[in-house]
Amino acid sequence: MAISVWILFGCIVAIDFRLCSWIFCLIYLLALGFFLAFYLMICNVHTDLYLILPPENQPFIGIKRNVVLFGLFHLLVSVVSFCLTNLWPICCLLLFSSFIFSINGWACYFTESYILCEHRQFEWEMEDSPVDGVKCHVAVRRNFGKMEDQEKLPTGFQFDDVLDIRWLRFRTYMPLRYTKTYF
Repeated sequence: MAISVWILFGCIVAIDFRLCSWIFCLIYLLALGFFLAFYLMICNVHTDLYLILPPENQPFIGIKRNVVLFGLFHLLVSVVSFCLTNLWPICCLLLFSSFIFSINGWACYFTESYILCEHRQFEWEMEDSPVDGVKCHVAVRRNFGKMEDQEKLPTGFQFDDVLDIRWLRFRTYMPLRYTKTYF
């Protein structure tokens, strides 16, 4: 997704400088289509389970060096786009989304474990056990050997490449069905 955003950013700058505008407009539309397709692939709408990072690995909890470096880089590019283009508001918005996607991607790629949670449809379901919706902990096998403290994972964790959810108990929701009403 970050690559699609950077392609969109480059196309906007090229169109602002009037460099083969029709070619960059076509590339812009293609990159926008890829961006939407990637977003639909990673969103978890109408699913029963979803993954979250443990609090210590979430990018916006505490001050992390990679978040600061990504932020400074995107801020620098934003200032340069402000000085060079007339379309700086769009460029800054794209750079902000690139910053969010970059740090989330960094955090997801380098984490040692995830938490598999259950979607709750209504607020009163949050009172049910487990209160936070946690179903199990999932360890990432490629990063598991690099963990300093491998005993830090709770008992009953599973590896991501052999995740078996058949034994988990969770609600399944029927998709919304639209019915015709006659007045």
